[in-house]
Amino acid sequence: MPKYSPKMKPILRGWFDAFQKDFFPEPTKGKNEEDFIFENFCNYYVINSYQGLANNSPGDYATSEGVDDKSCDFHIDGIGVFVNGILCSTIDELEATVEKSSKIEVSVHFLQAKNGKDNLDAGDLNSFLEGVSQFISDVPWNDNFVTESNINEHVVEAQSVFAESLSKKYTNKPKAYLHWCVSQREHGEEFRSDIAASVSNRIDLLPNEHAEFTSGVEFKFHGAADLASVADSFGHQNECTFGLGGNPIVNFPAISDELEDSFFAFVPGDEFLKIICPDGETIDHKVFNENVRDFLGENSSPFKGMMDTLGRPEEREYFSFRNNGVTVVAGDITGNSRKKTLHNYQIVNGCQTSNALFENRDNLDDVFVPVRCIKTKDSDVLDSITLSTNSQNNVTTSDMASRTKSARELERVCRRDDVASPIAFERREGQFIRIPINIPKNRILKKKDFTSAYVSCVLRKPHHGIGYWDRYQNGKKDDIWLSGAPTSLLYLSGYLMNSIIRNKLFGDFSALKFHFGTVAFQELWPEFPAIFDRYNSAEKFEEKLRLEAIINDHVEKVLKLVDQKNILEKKLEGARKAAKKLTEDTSILNSKTGKLGRANTKTEAVTQKFFSLLK
Repeated sequence: MPKYSPKMKPILRGWFDAFQKDFFPEPTKGKNEEDFIFENFCNYYVINSYQGLANNSPGDYATSEGVDDKSCDFHIDGIGVFVNGILCSTIDELEATVEKSSKIEVSVHFLQAKNGKDNLDAGDLNSFLEGVSQFISDVPWNDNFVTESNINEHVVEAQSVFAESLSKKYTNKPKAYLHWCVSQREHGEEFRSDIAASVSNRIDLLPNEHAEFTSGVEFKFHGAADLASVADSFGHQNECTFGLGGNPIVNFPAISDELEDSFFAFVPGDEFLKIICPDGETIDHKVFNENVRDFLGENSSPFKGMMDTLGRPEEREYFSFRNNGVTVVAGDITGNSRKKTLHNYQIVNGCQTSNALFENRDNLDDVFVPVRCIKTKDSDVLDSITLSTNSQNNVTTSDMASRTKSARELERVCRRDDVASPIAFERREGQFIRIPINIPKNRILKKKDFTSAYVSCVLRKPHHGIGYWDRYQNGKKDDIWLSGAPTSLLYLSGYLMNSIIRNKLFGDFSALKFHFGTVAFQELWPEFPAIFDRYNSAEKFEEKLRLEAIINDHVEKVLKLVDQKNILEKKLEGARKAAKKLTEDTSILNSKTGKLGRANTKTEAVTQKFFSLLK
C-alpha cells in the first residue's frame, strides 16, 4: 500500500488553516483551490512581513483571480510595488503617493508558491527568474507583447506602475526581492543543494543582471518552518531601543497610569536614527502613519533650514536650539536612564526633522534631537496629541478634526453586533494586528475600502471606486470624510460591498464588483437619490437633522435586506446579465488583454455602457 504523503508539513498546517478560516472560509473544492489559497497565504505573510510589516490583504498581491483564471501570470504568483512604503497597484495610486514627495524610494516583491512539491523543478525556477527579468524595466510592456503572451491585467498593471515609478524625478534605484515558497520542505535554504549549478549561478548573478534598474536584488527560499516562523512573528508590534548618551531625561507628570513613563530628552543624532530606520539603512515609513503631514520635500523652507544647519560643522551643535523636535507616541516605554525601548510606536510630529537627520546620517556628531516620548494606548489621547502637535501644518485644524471625527464615529458604529456578519474598521494601520479582535480578517475594512464602497454606492461612480479612491480621501474638496454625510451611509456602503465580495456575488465578473455594488444599492434603496439630494441641499440645521434621522432609519431596513443572501442575489440578476453582455462587446474590452479588466472598468465610458445594458 502506498504511503500517504500530505501536501503540507504539519508545522505549517495550523497557520494555513487559521488563514483559510479568516480569508477563505468556504470549504475547498479540490487540491487546485488549496494551491491557490497557499499562494495567497504566502503573499499575505511573506510580502507584508518583508515590507516593514505592511498590512495589505492577500488579494492586493495576487496575480490570479482564482483556480479558473487561465490567463498568464508570467510564472509569478504575487507582486507588490511599494513607493515610499505604500503599496501602489495603479498609476493613480502612484501619482497620489509621489504628488508631494521630493524623495522616492521604490521596492518590489515577486513571489512564487509551490504547494506539495518537495523537489525543485529547475524549469519552474528558470521561468520565475525569466518572468522577473522581463518585468524589471523602465518601459511599460506594449500591447502586442501583452496580447501575444496573454498576460493577465494584474501583472500588466503592476509592471506599468513599476516602470512609471522609475521615470519619476527623485526616484532612487529600487530594491527587488524574490521569494520562492514551498510547503513540503522544512527549510527553504535546503533547496540550495538541490538546484542545478546553472540556476544557482543565475541567482547569484541577479544583482548584476538588474544593476541598470535596481540597487540590489535579494533571492530567498522559504520552507514550511520558515513560513510558520514568519506567520508567528507577523503582527508583533514594532520596537526600537536607543541610547540617551548620558543626557538627563525629564519625566512628564504622571497624571494617570496611562501616561506614566512619558519623558522628554535630547537624544544623540546617531541614536535617533534607530527610531526611524531600525534596519540601519532605510527609513521605515510606517512609523509616520499617524503624522498628518508627509515629507514636504527638499525645497520646503523648514527642510532647507535644517539641512543648512546640519551641513555646516560649526552649526550642528545648535540644531537642538533651532528645532522644535519630534513627538513619538508609544504603547509602552521601558528601559532606564541610559537606554529606552519604545514598543508599538508612531511619530506623530517631526517628519521633516526625521528626513533631514536621515539625509545627514553620516554627519551627526554633536547633534542632539529634542524628543518627546508619550506613552498611551488610548486612541482619544493619540488623536488629541496628533491634532495639537500638527496644528502648525498646512492642513487646517478643522479639517483634521473633521476627518478624525468621521473616522472615529464610523469605528464606533462598526462595533455593532446586531447584523449577520459584523465588520470592523481598521482606522489605524495595523491596529488589529497588534490588538487582535474576534472578527475574520476578510471582514476587517480599511479606510480605502469604505471610500471605494461609498463612492460606488452613494455617489454612483463605481469606475472611481476601482482605481481612483484616493481622490476622495486626500483632504481636498471631494474628500468624503470631510463632507459631513451621515456615518450610517459609510457603514452601509462598506457592509454591502463586503457582503458582495465575500460571497462572490459578482460571479465571473470580479472586475465589475463595484458596479455590482452600485446596482445593489440602487435596487435595495431606489428612493435614496431623492432623499440624499434633499439632505445635501438643506440649509437649516434642524432640517438636516430631520433628514439624517430618516436616512438612518432606512439604512437599518436596507441592512436587514443585505443580510438575506437570496434577496441580494435576486437584486443582482440584472447586473449579471448586463455584465455578460458587456464582456461580449469587443469595442470596450482591454486592448492589451482582449478581456474586461480593471484597466477599462475604471473608465466612465464602461460604466455608462454597463448601465445602458442594465436598462
